[in-house]
Amino acid sequence: LGEDAQDGLIHLMGSTTYRLMAAFTGQSQDAGSQALDDARKIVFSSTLDEPLSWRNTELARGDAVTVVRELKDRETLPLRTLGSLSLSRSLLRAAAAAAGRDINSRSPGGRRAGACAEGAGRKLHPHSRKLWLRL
Repeated sequence: LGEDAQDGLIHLMGSTTYRLMAAFTGQSQDAGSQALDDARKIVFSSTLDEPLSWRNTELARGDAVTVVRELKDRETLPLRTLGSLSLSRSLLRAAAAAAGRDINSRSPGGRRAGACAEGAGRKLHPHSRKLWLRL
């Protein structure tokens, strides 16, 4: 996480992830924590109010898919979700719809036809295929 943040990412998160992570701001001096503190962050929330306590954090209101599409049109840095399962799920559904896929369906051969999560370079589900978020 620390190396990625230093490489210039915009981290996207929901309010629950923000609340949990912002509570630890400034409590750790390790490189990863410092890099995340320095990184640009965008929080999607209808319950939080500005100003947000975690530095370099912006509040986004409205439909997350619309906001992410606008960010992709104007930003040069890559966007990455951090935690926030409901935010990730919304973005995956929109990307699948844009690609003409249903992320909950199976292909005719019975293989998973949707998004996959990866960790350490391995797929979590052996029959899943990558679905890039092209919104």
